[in-house]
This record gives sequence, C-alpha cells and structure tokens, in this order.
Amino acid sequence: MKKSKYFFLFTIACCVILSSCVLTSVLAFENSVSQHNIHVPTLDEVLENGYPMNDNGETYGKSYGNSVLESPDLELAENEQGVIGYVRMSETDGVDTPEDVVDYKACGRYVNMYLEDGVTVIGKFYVSGNEN
Repeated sequence: MKKSKYFFLFTIACCVILSSCVLTSVLAFENSVSQHNIHVPTLDEVLENGYPMNDNGETYGKSYGNSVLESPDLELAENEQGVIGYVRMSETDGVDTPEDVVDYKACGRYVNMYLEDGVTVIGKFYVSGNEN
C-alpha cells in the first residue's frame, strides 16, 4: 500500500512539472510570434506620397499588384505562425510577391522577416522553389 501511495504522489508531481513546462513553452511561443507594432502605409498614403522609405533607403509597404505603383523593396507578408512583417523581395529569388508562394511547390527555403527598418528580424518566411 505504501508503494502505491508514493507512486501516486510521484505521478502527480510529474504531471504538475510537465504541465508547467508545457505552459511555459506555449507562453514563450506566443510571445515570440506576437504581432510587432509595424507601420503599414495605407493605399491612400502610398498614392499621395509614394511608399515610405526606411533609413537604409528601402521602400516598404503592401504590394498593390498594379502597374501604377512599383512594388516596394520590403513587402508586407504573414508567415505560417501568423507573424506579420516585411520580406525583402530580393531575397526570395524568383517569387514576385508573397502571394505567388501559393503557386510554387516544395524545395524552398526560409528568408528573414523584418520590421520596416529592414534590419530587425522578427521571424522567418517560407519561400518555396519553382517546380518547373
């Protein structure tokens, strides 16, 4: 009877420790993918003033996919974890916009996601390779 009491207490203690580890991991993950306070210019702002430029001379914003506006250097994107940030399109090799990733198949790679400064890395964005 004494052995089963200790086994029961040991099992409870393990469950408590495991639960706290899982909770800590979940909270750390949520913190790492939390939305950053990034500046996203509106279409009206872009039409009136052009895309804003960071300190490195790179333009940033949402690509509106029309011939009136050139695409910005850093385009707005959302990764698989829901992190919203900017992807430097020159790093994507062959993908014109983040939406084009849907048309591509496996064999890709990850590129950095940035704040609008183009320096602060806030996540990774998966860019798949062209199957053709």
